[in-house]
Amino acid sequence: MDLKTKVIFKSNKQPALDIFGDIFVAEMRNGELGLYRMEKNELIASTLLTNFSLGHLRVAEVSQDMKWIAISGRSRGGVWNLEKGDAALYLRGFSGAHVSNDGYFFADFPKYETAERNVARFRLSTGEVAPGSKIEAYAARQLGQYLFVTNPAKEDPKEPRRSQYSNNVALEVSDARTMTPLWSKTFPKEAPRLWAAPQHNTAAAVWDITDRAVKHEIKDDPQLSQHLNTMKEKEGDYFVQVFDIRNGAPLGRLFIETGKGSFRLANVYAAGDWVIASDTSNRVLVYSLKSGRQVGRVFGGFAAVSQTGDLLCVENEMGKLAVYDLRTMEKRDDFVFSSPIALLRFSPDGKRLVVITSNQYVYVLDVKQIAQPSATAQ
Repeated sequence: MDLKTKVIFKSNKQPALDIFGDIFVAEMRNGELGLYRMEKNELIASTLLTNFSLGHLRVAEVSQDMKWIAISGRSRGGVWNLEKGDAALYLRGFSGAHVSNDGYFFADFPKYETAERNVARFRLSTGEVAPGSKIEAYAARQLGQYLFVTNPAKEDPKEPRRSQYSNNVALEVSDARTMTPLWSKTFPKEAPRLWAAPQHNTAAAVWDITDRAVKHEIKDDPQLSQHLNTMKEKEGDYFVQVFDIRNGAPLGRLFIETGKGSFRLANVYAAGDWVIASDTSNRVLVYSLKSGRQVGRVFGGFAAVSQTGDLLCVENEMGKLAVYDLRTMEKRDDFVFSSPIALLRFSPDGKRLVVITSNQYVYVLDVKQIAQPSATAQ
């Protein structure tokens, strides 16, 4: 603002901005630092800042072949080649991502200036970009290669928009790469909270156990209905229903009891027969989807499961990882890093573990020996 005229003459969407004379410095759309002339916003020079903490990541995805990683914070993101350590793309922040094995990157970019919200496609070898179809849905999320869209089953213009998404909603799941519809499902009662694990092709719908929707969802299961009726303390408990993201097929259902609401769920996902729940008491709870029973519990708030279903990796303390045998909950190994963990991801065969720390170091750990069955498990 010009203090004499009281007129705002310069603005920036990012919070970092300073002016000296006829020069100003500001964060650019791709996260670099730009030096500009005040007149006509002429760019004089730019530089990429390094050695900063990653902080909270909005998106973190690894390609199935373990060659590429895509990460994004609130304002900027990018894609890196894990084998070479080179950056393929520097981008503005995105809210969903998928890196395919054939060298393409798909990301959900929010509306910016004249560009509408869309899932854009990048060719990593050349940087060539092709904008996707406009995403108009109010409640849409890209999770890996899938796009989840929730709409009111019956729209009522008289009702506030947000309230229309709490009851009687329809979920549509599409392939984010092509926008091809995959399946849909209607939830006529309370809408569930949805958590997804694209690397495991599963999604978990979660309700408070006192919701009317729970009785509706289990009405065809006498065993679960009886279990619900015999539960004396239901305060704070949850009902979890797991789906196959690829086709919407139900994979299993279970109850999570909290002891009169002594904790809340922070995250839930399924991998094979395992359901992994992180809670607000800094614990990771492990359930069997087949039996519905809790089979293990360890301290920590950040966990990953191998796609083969053998290993559970948990950040027990800041920068400290513990690896457990999921079948016995026996601790197999420990790893210590100099900074907090920002990303954990197993390779599809469960033999490697990618770890990214907040100080921007990437580690690929060989865990195939850890994955071998122990004598106690045999």
